[in-house]
Amino acid sequence: MRFTLQLLHSSRLAAFALFTAFSVSAQAAPAPASAAPPAAVVGGAEFVKNLTALIASEYIYKTPPEKLFDGAINGMEGALKEKKLPAMKLPHVAPKADFDAAAQRFAADFYQVAQKHPRLMTDQALQVAAVRGMLKTLEDPYTVYMNDKEFKSLQEAMNGGNFGGLGIYIELDKENANALTVIEPMEDTPAMRAGVRARDVITAVDGKPTANLAIPAVQALLRGEVGSKVTLTLKRGNQPPFDVSMARDRIRVSSVKYKMVQKDGVNVGYIKLTVFGENTNQEMEGAIRDLERKGAQAYVLDLRNNGGGYINAAVDVCSKFLPTGSRVVSVQERGADEMAYFSHPNLHASKPLVMLVNEYSASASEITAGAMKDLNRAKLVGNKTFGKGSVQKIFPLNDGPAMKVTTAHYHTPSGLDINKKGIEPDMKVAMAIQKLGTPEDDQFDTALKEAATEVKALPANPMANVPNLVTSASDEMRILDEQKAQGYSVGKREFVRQDDRLFEDVTLQKGSETRTLRLELSPYLQR
Repeated sequence: MRFTLQLLHSSRLAAFALFTAFSVSAQAAPAPASAAPPAAVVGGAEFVKNLTALIASEYIYKTPPEKLFDGAINGMEGALKEKKLPAMKLPHVAPKADFDAAAQRFAADFYQVAQKHPRLMTDQALQVAAVRGMLKTLEDPYTVYMNDKEFKSLQEAMNGGNFGGLGIYIELDKENANALTVIEPMEDTPAMRAGVRARDVITAVDGKPTANLAIPAVQALLRGEVGSKVTLTLKRGNQPPFDVSMARDRIRVSSVKYKMVQKDGVNVGYIKLTVFGENTNQEMEGAIRDLERKGAQAYVLDLRNNGGGYINAAVDVCSKFLPTGSRVVSVQERGADEMAYFSHPNLHASKPLVMLVNEYSASASEITAGAMKDLNRAKLVGNKTFGKGSVQKIFPLNDGPAMKVTTAHYHTPSGLDINKKGIEPDMKVAMAIQKLGTPEDDQFDTALKEAATEVKALPANPMANVPNLVTSASDEMRILDEQKAQGYSVGKREFVRQDDRLFEDVTLQKGSETRTLRLELSPYLQR
């Protein structure tokens, strides 16, 4: 069996583009002398053994093998109970047993259950129950086994793919016994049109209770063919549970939405980031360039309800606002040296930045918020963040499913571990989540006011009236695009230093006309 590795960072989603291979021996465990189990049974037991070896070697905390295999046996006993089959007296692993001895004990029990109840081998039900029982011993909601549908849903959410769904962001609410809770419905989706609201608790999907289900399992239930019907059972506040039926529609996940907002005479570029996904870097770059062209003087970056995503996406986002080479985050794995991540070259002028966070800003959102706060680059407005300081790796299996495993903790640039603590905002503004995005969004209004105030407090720019002033790569592109629109082609380009100032002379030609355009680069390259 072969595993492909991705470094992941997310509370409810998925990783840094680091690929390697993790191999586990596929030697079959010995069967009891009295039985010769079929290949499927041997393979099932070996599947569990291999994933247990993966946890033993990769999980952030060293865990005794007898505890893991005992959990797997408990998982099989739970499967018997769930299927309403007679209980079996299964011997458990001896205390302090080494890995091989614990694996042999588990394999013997697995063969016994599989031979007595062969229908539990259908769709790998028995081995999956054993794996999930093993993972339950870790008491880690972020280390999970995902079947092929669950893994596909995760990939679609992170990669911006189109899929049939309802258009809601969901989370297990740690303040409400991990109840499956709607964070917010997406605009113009079946969920919003059906009246689903933020903070609604989904107690069942098509009659199937959601209690004890992991997020990937719920996502698989919510998604399906476009046009197919689904019924959610919702609990809203003190109201009795009620059903809402709707038809799935095509959902396109875009990680960035933006617009220009006028506040007190200041142009504020508002950017809402919903997930740190595969396309976030490109989408953020496009948003910032467009806002720069429209004259943005400051930015508000909204990370509320953003549950995280890829570490490299968080570094990419930070790189657009921090000086090149700034320390963004460091990751500490079990038994390894701490590894730091630094910002990439920054192509944008430094402008006032305010960030919006709340109790559902987690994981990669907290990497970003922690870096901006520690480095005094932005003020944080809103509520204290979620407090997820762990890092996951995804191990796709060769037959469709995957394992997501917590392998490390991360620290902010100043060395803080925010796990289960969160990040306090600079300006705390309490607000009901239902008001997010409405005219009563006090957090948004506070962030806009702060951004406008910071712009007005900036010292006067002595070069504000210099023609063809370049303060960013986008400025240069805009100026040249304007010339091209007038019919000029761009020819020779050369740098010129004069009186301690740096210029770029660009030769422009239209028909027989040739002229030189001088661009002022000093405030950009020497900022």
